[in-house]
Amino acid sequence: MRAAVQLRTLFTVTLLIVASLAGTACKKGQGRPPVGATSKSLADSADQIIFGQRTLITDRGLSRAEILADTSFFFDENTRIEMRKVNGTFFNSAGMKDALLTAKEGLYNSRFGVLEARGDVIITSLDGRRLTSPKVHFDQRLNQLMSDTSFVLTEPNGRDIRGVGFKPSAQCEGWCRLGSRSLMRQLRIAVPFALTLLSLTPAMARTQGQRECNVELAGVRTKGQITTATTIIRQPSGRNNVWMGGGVDAICGGTDQRLLSDSLEQYPDQSLVVLIGHVHYIENRIKLDADRLTYYTNEERIVVEGKVVGRTPGGTRFTAPRAEYLRPAIGIRPRSRLTAGSRAKVWLSPADAGESGRDTVVLNADRIVSDNDSLVYAMGKVTIERPDLLASADSAFMDNGSEFMQLLIQPVITGVGDHTFTLVGQVIDTWSKQKKLTRVLARGSAQATSKEVVLVSDSIDLRLKDQKIDHAFAWGPSRAKAKSAEQNISADSIDIAMPEQEVKEVRAIRKAFAESPPDSTKIVVTESDWIRGDTITARFEKIPAITPDTGMRNVVREIVSHGTARSFYQVAQSGLKDKPAPPNVNYVTGRLITLTFQQGKVKDVHVQDQAIGAYAEAKPDSARVPRDSTTKATKKKPATPPPAPKKP
Repeated sequence: MRAAVQLRTLFTVTLLIVASLAGTACKKGQGRPPVGATSKSLADSADQIIFGQRTLITDRGLSRAEILADTSFFFDENTRIEMRKVNGTFFNSAGMKDALLTAKEGLYNSRFGVLEARGDVIITSLDGRRLTSPKVHFDQRLNQLMSDTSFVLTEPNGRDIRGVGFKPSAQCEGWCRLGSRSLMRQLRIAVPFALTLLSLTPAMARTQGQRECNVELAGVRTKGQITTATTIIRQPSGRNNVWMGGGVDAICGGTDQRLLSDSLEQYPDQSLVVLIGHVHYIENRIKLDADRLTYYTNEERIVVEGKVVGRTPGGTRFTAPRAEYLRPAIGIRPRSRLTAGSRAKVWLSPADAGESGRDTVVLNADRIVSDNDSLVYAMGKVTIERPDLLASADSAFMDNGSEFMQLLIQPVITGVGDHTFTLVGQVIDTWSKQKKLTRVLARGSAQATSKEVVLVSDSIDLRLKDQKIDHAFAWGPSRAKAKSAEQNISADSIDIAMPEQEVKEVRAIRKAFAESPPDSTKIVVTESDWIRGDTITARFEKIPAITPDTGMRNVVREIVSHGTARSFYQVAQSGLKDKPAPPNVNYVTGRLITLTFQQGKVKDVHVQDQAIGAYAEAKPDSARVPRDSTTKATKKKPATPPPAPKKP
């Protein structure tokens, strides 16, 4: 008896773990299972292939099993999984290793709830018990475990229990071997799997009774009279086709679904229900209004067409010419999925977006997919309007639970408010908290533009506070460049502190270079003033603008260069005020160079350690020397040019 109980637990955990592999699949487009597929052709027809798949299974936080598959092939919206070289390790309730499973192949079909382990199936417990069989079949919906092939159960004392096939039987009230009753009693004790399996999966047991929509008419009354007319025609299968007109008010028996329309058609043999005219579909998860609804009950798939309007309990609303809603159902899919096309528009409510305010997010795209009311995928000319930003891209992904959004293919984000900014790149990720933007990351040819600075690099990371940029980081192989009215700075990476979206400090790290235009009103500009170093720190300040009506302007106050520092700047000649003249030039090197500015122009230069410098004064222009008005100008003949050199 003890051996039978342990083997029963072993089989129960085995089936639970292998069946749960279906939960690792990512949903894809619908398709039919390949006909006559073999192991050599599965890769050509599979929706998805995973090599070296590893799945950890837990129950109430306790590790129960680890399943390894050399290769897994996914078909039919990833509801059918073909596995090759399956190995499993199972753990008991104390977390200790309990048993091992090996099989050449495994098949799980979540749509029909069917599991098969095939090819030299071996289950071995640590106390020495061993079960071998070519194939084991489990029907999840019927709670039936069976086999039509041979099996051998070997106990630690060497005793073998052999048979050919077993299945449930009312006569033996348990699991019985086919074709022979000599081992029937032993098998009744050894393998009663179904009840134990359900005890380990209570959620599955609660939903096991779900079934196709069986229309139950409540009737539509006008002035106290039922106006609904019904026509029923019995089919050869024994099921009835139903036509209803004059107003329909019905429910799907045993579910939370309610159907309202002008007319209804039901074809049970095709698992099809059609609603026409003023359609209203209601359930706990969603409400759908449309001109026409087609319900494929065996697939739990609902297609609505014509002026479609959908609503969720949280307040999210969408409109589209056509939409498809996939209901969650045991054996079909674990989560709901809504697809709206033809320039669908979604008003995402604050309740669904993570905040109980009044502002909403407006999403518009050629096609929008909502996965389990949480994950949103948008494709084709996507536009997003939020209280704090406007965004556009070719594709977008939104996780409403974590408030994460990703924009792909020519994405653009524009901040909203007094301090606007624009960010572009190949991929843009955003993070929010309580629906307020906190971080924006652009990757690939990124550029951020604000009133204060233009930042260009491979990657740009903006941190925001109160809808304003508070900090900016830029880095990448192509180097980072920050451009402002007063300074242009480049380096391998740049860190900009800009509280209230006003530049206060810029740190350029590794191979840093900063340049600024000299005062062109005083000197003849030949090149920009510049400073180099391993690291450059520039600090800015606010000063009154040139014209009183333009307020304040941001100018550089100090630039500090660290490590192998060099600077070149130009100074106007003294005593010349009428028009620009060639400048005096100052060039210095050292370990640390500090430039201080006044009104945005170089005032002082301080050099520390290893200081070397050169100062060159411009030759005064004689044309600028004032002449004595009493002196008469003497006219001189122009000098005769020297003869041109003769060619050899």
